[in-house]
Amino acid sequence: MSEFRSLLFALFQLVFTPVYAVLVLLMFWLPPIARFKFIIVWCGTNLLAARWICGIRHRVIGAE
Repeated sequence: MSEFRSLLFALFQLVFTPVYAVLVLLMFWLPPIARFKFIIVWCGTNLLAARWICGIRHRVIGAE
């Protein structure tokens, strides 16, 4: 079952990442902060997908 979930997550990444990368490239005219905030959404989406598809949970401890 974990192999299937890993494959599903890899397929999600294969579809989602190039589309998002093109969108980021098309935003070249925006200030860096706006692009950075848009890219942060990509990171959050990957974490949510890892949690829903693979069952991976994460927790950050500390403030480094």
